[in-house]
Amino acid sequence: MDLKERLKQAWREYKERLASGEEADKAKADSLYREMVWPLLLEKWRDEPEIQTWGDIGNVEVSIHTLGNSPEALILAALGLKAKKVVVLYTDHTEKYLDQIERDLGRKIESHRVSKGDPSDIYRAAKRIIDKYSGPIAFDITSGTKAMTAGLASVGFFIKAKAREIEVDVYYVDNNKYDSALRRPVPGSEFLVRLPSPYVAFGELEEERALVLYRNRAFKDAELVFRRMHGELRDGKYQNLAELAHTYARWAALDFKGAEKSLYSLVSFLKSDAAYGDSLRSALPVLDEQLRGLGQLIELVENCEGGRRKSTGCLELLADPDRVGWLARTLLERAEYYYKLEDYNLSALHYYRALELSLQHRLSLKGINPHIFEPDKLGKDVLTRMQAELENAIGESANMPGRGWGLTLLNIASLLIALEDDTVLPLKNDMRKLHGILDARNESLLIHGLSSASKPNVKSLKNFAEKLIDQAFPELPVSAVELKA
Repeated sequence: MDLKERLKQAWREYKERLASGEEADKAKADSLYREMVWPLLLEKWRDEPEIQTWGDIGNVEVSIHTLGNSPEALILAALGLKAKKVVVLYTDHTEKYLDQIERDLGRKIESHRVSKGDPSDIYRAAKRIIDKYSGPIAFDITSGTKAMTAGLASVGFFIKAKAREIEVDVYYVDNNKYDSALRRPVPGSEFLVRLPSPYVAFGELEEERALVLYRNRAFKDAELVFRRMHGELRDGKYQNLAELAHTYARWAALDFKGAEKSLYSLVSFLKSDAAYGDSLRSALPVLDEQLRGLGQLIELVENCEGGRRKSTGCLELLADPDRVGWLARTLLERAEYYYKLEDYNLSALHYYRALELSLQHRLSLKGINPHIFEPDKLGKDVLTRMQAELENAIGESANMPGRGWGLTLLNIASLLIALEDDTVLPLKNDMRKLHGILDARNESLLIHGLSSASKPNVKSLKNFAEKLIDQAFPELPVSAVELKA
């Protein structure tokens, strides 16, 4: 006969004994239960505890239990959780059960006396225990007074919501068959369950908070909230939203490879049958285009970094409006983000680089490498006009770049005007103004000086960059896809 059948038989015999009137009073009935039924129930929970909850419980470092007038459910919870350390919170009235708990568990426990009616006493005791132990912690609220169980549950759910570095779950021993006459669960019907956090009920509020963060382009903060929601609710959509936010967080940090890796994983999943019904599938055309753009952007960056800037391969890529457009539009998007935040120092850096990159592209279209000045290939008339444009911007002290030098933004703009580039010619009458703006940028705290970028100067730089980029490159989806509640 297997253990379950033995347990059923013991329960039948126990009820028969009680029905015969042999063990009429409660003390004798309890003693008979511990003699006939309880040892078999302990054996079952030591070998095969009944656990009805999503996911494995895992390795619990410490389990904390409230102790009321019956220790049985507490003992079953401790057996099911299998924590390295068992801690019991008891009162003056329940201290008598501590020896029994140790005997039935076959191990030493740690115990703390608390008030049966003051939840704040539970808070303090729980904090002392949490400060003492590390690792996953389980709170068992099956036994104890209402104040004790409410107090311990409150601590558990508070930590779960606010202290993410501490891994906490709240548990309860329930049953699906109860003998109301004997006022006991039918043995074998008990099971341990992990209680969902109130966070589950208020998930919509937390989701809206994450969406607000995402819309405000606080992608890293949005990612953390989405990941937390996935951990709480085990809903795959939050994992996908977290991956999307992570993509844009890496993109915003100019970590293009990190963004590409994350987006590739997300797009691959969204194209699979498993993603049917996922809300992000509607964004697949844009996400696909962004993935392609990141790949082109990375190719440009890798072939034009460091000493490769002077190579023929870099020149060919700089002449590609699609590849350069992705990078220029990315820089412009970040510049606008910082501008709206009134962070003029960072916005100036991004506007400047977007403008410079656009000018480098225009020069590359003419087969001229902006990273190496080769005057012999330009002709005397072009050099004379370039010199004149530099003097128009800087004054008579303007010097031409030396042979083999990389060209500055003003060098490139002057050369393109000398070459009558139709995109850059409109800058001709604003060269002196552009020089003043760039001088102010160079004097900023983040470049060579100690000044802060001013809004008027950055606004002028913004206008230059936006006009040139709008003329040089098509619109590209570098912004985060829109998410709806």
